[in-house]
Amino acid sequence: MDLPLPSEVAPFPQAQADSLRFCSPKLLPIVSPSVIRAEAANQSK
Repeated sequence: MDLPLPSEVAPFPQAQADSLRFCSPKLLPIVSPSVIRAEAANQSK
């Protein structure tokens, strides 16, 4: 089973965060730093 690409889950921040947890470290740079900051802001609320 293939994991969704970041572009496919982008509309759903929680899905994006979940996909990051299972993402290969080599794929992490694909994710925009702004997305990571936005998700971090969501988690801190």
